[in-house]
Amino acid sequence: MGWFEKLGNIFTSCTNQSNVTDEAFPREDWQPLETRVKILLPGDLREVKSRALMVTNVQEQLIEQFKKDLPKTKSKFSVGTFLDGCRHDTAWSEYPADIESTATRWHCYRSDTRYAEAFDLLERDDGPVEVVIMIGDHFDDSLQQTIALAQKLHEVKGTRIFALTEASENSQVWRSLTQVSESAGGLALPMPQEDEVGLVVREIVQSVIYGTLGLKKALPAPETPFLLDVRDKITHNDSI
Repeated sequence: MGWFEKLGNIFTSCTNQSNVTDEAFPREDWQPLETRVKILLPGDLREVKSRALMVTNVQEQLIEQFKKDLPKTKSKFSVGTFLDGCRHDTAWSEYPADIESTATRWHCYRSDTRYAEAFDLLERDDGPVEVVIMIGDHFDDSLQQTIALAQKLHEVKGTRIFALTEASENSQVWRSLTQVSESAGGLALPMPQEDEVGLVVREIVQSVIYGTLGLKKALPAPETPFLLDVRDKITHNDSI
């Protein structure tokens, strides 16, 4: 079976809409049946494709890690972009979405971000969503509407929202992403060096999911001081 046959039709049409032993779990039904992670990539086609391979690699690493550590749980990922005047989303899948290859089918102009719409659809979706990560330097939504929908998503599903951005900490984009993230139990982080972005995305996802399951001690040691700082900040916010 080929790559795209495995994934099926991974993109919807343009729409407006460390090993853990069994003893770590107190009972058989402790692990959720499914965990989900959403990654949102604003920007033009060049920006999306520049981060596509990183996102695919992180998905592959985390899917394999979760298969070993959380064998009773299906871990699914979806990636969303804002291009061609609308939102594109991959289907929820246990297979990594090949964004770089699929993105070549799209036109190249950047649309305004649609974070509010994405949060609303995630909240109304039947499945769980543990983590949302916004990776980019754009914010075109209504701030108050986006905060309200982020808070609702957090309250209804416990979803935590994070942002990684190169925007200046004095900019309106930084302030907006910070307010949205913090309203949903997360935080905004400055974009690290290019070779560390994937490591930070992985740290966010595993810290939140393992923390939710009470498995913080099973997390592998952070590889850099920056990752240790990221984990400390996530842990500090775990009660939110």
